[in-house]
Amino acid sequence: MVFWIVLGVVVVLAFAVLGVLVHGVLGAAGRLSRELAEAEAEVAPVRAGVQDSADRAARLRDARASAG
Repeated sequence: MVFWIVLGVVVVLAFAVLGVLVHGVLGAAGRLSRELAEAEAEVAPVRAGVQDSADRAARLRDARASAG
C-alpha cells in the first residue's frame, strides 16, 4: 500500500518537473524568435546598403570591361 502511494507521488512530481521544463523551453523558444526578428529588422538596412554597393560595383566592373 505504501509503495503505491510513494509511486503516485513520484509520478506526480515527475510530471510537475516535466511541465516546468517544457514551460521553460517554450518560453526560451519564444524569446529567441522575438530576438531574431528584432535582429533581422536591425540588420535589414545594412544588408540593403551592402547589396546596393555590390550591385554598383558589378555595374562599374561591367562598364569598365565593355569599355576596355
